Amino acid sequence: AKTGFGIGSAGLPSYTVLIEGFNQALDNDVVLSMKQGNVAAPGRVVDDREVHEYFTHHGHRTAVSQRALQAHADPLLGYTDIDDV
Repeated sequence: AKTGFGIGSAGLPSYTVLIEGFNQALDNDVVLSMKQGNVAAPGRVVDDREVHEYFTHHGHRTAVSQRALQAHADPLLGYTDIDDV
């Protein structure tokens, strides 16, 4: 792990993951960047139970929000849990 990239995730762990394609050719491999989701700035002052319960965790909120805000979000944008983080 190395420390995170970007303003909101500075100091948090980040990972680069190589996903091997369906054969040994390099042209179907994918490199993914993963980092820990953090509490959004509005979430620190707005306490809306319905919004809080909609998202399973900060990574889910980040992925849904980014898809809503970007016209062409990365098709591999997503979220996961690793050791409950």
